[in-house]
Amino acid sequence: MGPKSIHKYQRHPWRRAATLALAVLLLAAAVIALVLRVDREADVERIATVRELAGYYASLGYTLEAPATENTPVPRVYLSAFPEDWGGALEVERRKSLFFRSVMPLVLAVDESIGEERRRLLALRRIMGRGATLGEKDGRWLVGLAVRYQVRTEEGSRALPSPPEIAELARRVDALPVSMALAQAAVESAYGTSRFARQGNALFGQWSTGQGIVPQGRREGTGDHRIAAFATLLDSVRAYAMNLNTHAAYRKFRLSRAARRGDGAALDGHALAAHLGPYAETGADYVATVRRVIRQNGLGRLDGARLGTRPAARIETAGR
Repeated sequence: MGPKSIHKYQRHPWRRAATLALAVLLLAAAVIALVLRVDREADVERIATVRELAGYYASLGYTLEAPATENTPVPRVYLSAFPEDWGGALEVERRKSLFFRSVMPLVLAVDESIGEERRRLLALRRIMGRGATLGEKDGRWLVGLAVRYQVRTEEGSRALPSPPEIAELARRVDALPVSMALAQAAVESAYGTSRFARQGNALFGQWSTGQGIVPQGRREGTGDHRIAAFATLLDSVRAYAMNLNTHAAYRKFRLSRAARRGDGAALDGHALAAHLGPYAETGADYVATVRRVIRQNGLGRLDGARLGTRPAARIETAGR
């Protein structure tokens, strides 16, 4: 997809319903941030232009081809916002490469954080399955997880989650395929050139009410909906992950992902994108678009990518 992949404001009713839950998602995403390595004493790199960003990636030997195998890790570099000249004259393929290299570490960081929670969840489920009693700390953590992932409400959060609730948590607390997240970010933000991406670090076009960026030509009857704005690009990815992992519209996506886990299969973004119809009013056409972006850009090979062990670096953008 090229520059014509502009934000669509004609969203599916599921998107409108999701706006009421966005505040909860953002709060939960902020909690997840506490365990992300990017927030732990990351070095700071400062860049001002696209050229400087490309030069920094080159100095790390960071290319899209490198992570195609599991033996080549992705550097822990987290771009806070796109440079001011991102929307300027930039060759299409170069923009795509820089976009995917900028967003991929963010997706992997969020997936890594979710993976840590998932491993702890499954370990506690095994302990409870043997009839053992959880310690107070583990019990509080498990209850908090159930609330954050909207398996239960704050009011009903005193008792330990039941086996069915833990089973539902196991379906929700899971990573997202890198290829699918990259393709959706490209479609929803027009490779970072949309007004929402530039002004509000919004990669995925999530709706909000009361706060956010007002779409141009907002339709009557859609209420005071806005596009949610974020402090950083990473915050946008966090909210996107929580949305797919909790909203009722994406239940089939989560069930399909769980089935793949049960079969011992790796996550496949192209396959799982089949369940993204509710993300946009265009439904099946939206799914076809996301899948086409995955195929045309060879993103499927990145589903096995992983972050390296070198210290993280936060890339701050001058003037943003």
